[in-house]
This record gives sequence, structure tokens and C-alpha cells, in this order.
Amino acid sequence: LHSTDTKQLSRLFKELEFRQLQMDFPESTDLSKKNYQAILDIRALSALVSRLVDAGSFALDTETTSKDPMRAKMVGLSFSLSPHEAFYVPCAHDDPDRLSQINIDDVLNQLKPVLENPEIKKIGQNIKYDWIVLARHGIKLAGVIFDTMLASYLINPSKRAHNLDQIALDFLGHRKITYQEVTGKGKTALNFSQISIEKAVPYACEDADITLMAYRVLAPKLDEIDLTTLLQTIEMPLVPVLTKMEMRGICVDEERLSQLSKSFEHQLNTLEQMIYGVAGEKFNIKSSQQLGYILFEKLELPAQKKTKKRTGYSTDVDVLTHLASHHELPALILRHRTLAKLKSTYTDALLVLVHPETGRIHTSYNQTVTATGRLSSSDPNLQN
Repeated sequence: LHSTDTKQLSRLFKELEFRQLQMDFPESTDLSKKNYQAILDIRALSALVSRLVDAGSFALDTETTSKDPMRAKMVGLSFSLSPHEAFYVPCAHDDPDRLSQINIDDVLNQLKPVLENPEIKKIGQNIKYDWIVLARHGIKLAGVIFDTMLASYLINPSKRAHNLDQIALDFLGHRKITYQEVTGKGKTALNFSQISIEKAVPYACEDADITLMAYRVLAPKLDEIDLTTLLQTIEMPLVPVLTKMEMRGICVDEERLSQLSKSFEHQLNTLEQMIYGVAGEKFNIKSSQQLGYILFEKLELPAQKKTKKRTGYSTDVDVLTHLASHHELPALILRHRTLAKLKSTYTDALLVLVHPETGRIHTSYNQTVTATGRLSSSDPNLQN
């Protein structure tokens, strides 16, 4: 038996987009000699600021309390000036070890001139997120020249994942520390502010370090395939525009949405009674199995097709639309489904998403989701 060719396996898993298996068999970037440091006092922070200015360019990342940049609170910032070297500045950890950390206002005041200086170049991963977080904390980020997420997308727009974990695997052959490995999963997951500084440092520093190393690999690749101009003239200039749009948000008439929700509720209650009357009994309208029994066994309407698992009758929209010409019940069911979707997906859901401070809804506009290059909207999706 020969030893496992992990490099060949990694390339195969990358080609097939077997992401979990690819994480189990990364290629070869060695970070064993990394120099990751926590910045815990003003003197160390001042020294870091001087180095950032002298370097003229660096990768940065923010650690926060939420994936939603409009609700996220700053927990810390990380910087990398050269490969295998990074610094984490914690400022809002509820550290159980009681390690000292610099007050967040002092951190931001020290870093503000550097982050707002357009002559000092910044590299980020999904930099729009950091841009919004920093803006909400009083810093107008300037000098952003490269986003590794956008570069990865331009190189392979049909690929589904362009997060930093995947970029590290694809372009550096490195399996990085995952967010879940630091915070935990599910109901027991911790907020990043609850993570000890000691545990946060390797993760936060690696984020900035990998971003810088990925930049040094991705930038030449874009040159090779003549996509640097596209990044510099279309994608990167669009980032601050989308940042402003997301922060501005979408105006919502909460009173009107509430009125519509109540109206839909009343109409649904009326429809339910009509449906029960026509069916001759009460049943779970949302249950395809119970609805199938009513339509095809009790009312003996012509069945068109079975479900995919062939365990019951199909009651999808095509079937109900066809049956509506045979009986009034399918038409009532279709109307009920339409109103239920309007209520659950729009009136009720949008009311919950109104930001408590702005009174608006703040969606995310995504540049790296569709293979065609068009923008998509998520959290919530306002394009439907």
C-alpha cells in the first residue's frame, strides 16, 4: 500500500467542490512559524499604529457580536502587515480570565487617522461588512484597494462559496480555524464578546493573516486572466456605493404593514371556514396528505400525480390550478396559500426586521452570489 497523496486528494475535492472533505485534506501552507500577538495596552497600540503607517498597506478584519453589520457591536480589530504576522486589538471582550484590554473609545481614536487615510492601502475579506461596522463606530474607512472575496468570485463566478475558509483552502491549501470552533454551535454557541482574549487571538489574527496572503495570490491570478481592470473599475468602486445603500436602508410604512397583516388574518379566517364548509369537515389545510385525502378520496377529483416519494397525492400549484375548473375547493386552497405567504413572508416578517434605531429595513446587496454578475439581496431578500 502507498501512502495517501493528500495534495492530489485536495485538488480532486476542490474540483468537485467537496468542501468538508477538502477541509480534511488541505494541501500545504505552513503557518507553524506564525507570529500572532494581542495588543493589550496603549503603548503597544501606538507602536502598532506607527507600523501600520510605515507599512503603507495592510489587511484588516473586525470581530463583532453579529453577522448583521447594522446591529453588530465592535469586539476587536485585527491587522496583518506581512505573511505569518498579525495583531489583534481586543476592546470589548467579557474575558473570564480578566486580561486587560484597551477601552474601545481609545482604540478607535488611535486607529481612526490610519483607517481614514486614503493614502494607506487596505485589504479585506468581504470588506463591505467591516466598512459598515466601522462607519457605525464613527470611522470613515478609506484607501480600500482589494477585497479577496470579490477576487475569488471573479476568478470562479460559478463557485458557491467565497468565504475566507474556502479561499484559504482553494488558494493557500490551508485549513483555517473556523468560527464555530471558537464560539461553538447551536444553542450553546457563544457570542464572540464572550470568548476569552487568549482564545480569540489565534482566530482573529489568522483572519487578517490569511486575507493578506490570499491577496498576494489572488492579485497575480487576476492579472493572468485580465480581470484586474474589472475588479478595480467595477467591483471595488461599487462596494462603497452598496455600503451607503445598505446603511440608508429601505423606508417601511409599519402602520400600513400592520394593517395589511390584520386584513390578511381576517381573510384567512374567513377562507378557512369556507374551505371547511365545502370539504364537509375540518382538516389541516397546510397538510398535503390531509388535503390529498379530501380532494382525491373524499371528493373523488381526478388525481394527476403522486409526490416525489410516491407516498401521497401531489397538491402543488399546478395540480390545484388544473382542479380549480372541476371544483371550488382547489381555488379556495390556492387563495388561502397566496394570502398565507403574503402574511408570513412579507407583512409579518418585514415588521420584525425593521431596525429599532433607523425605522428602516437594511438588506444586504451581494456581489458574489449569482454566476451572471447581477446583484442579489439577502437578510431579507427584497428582490422577490
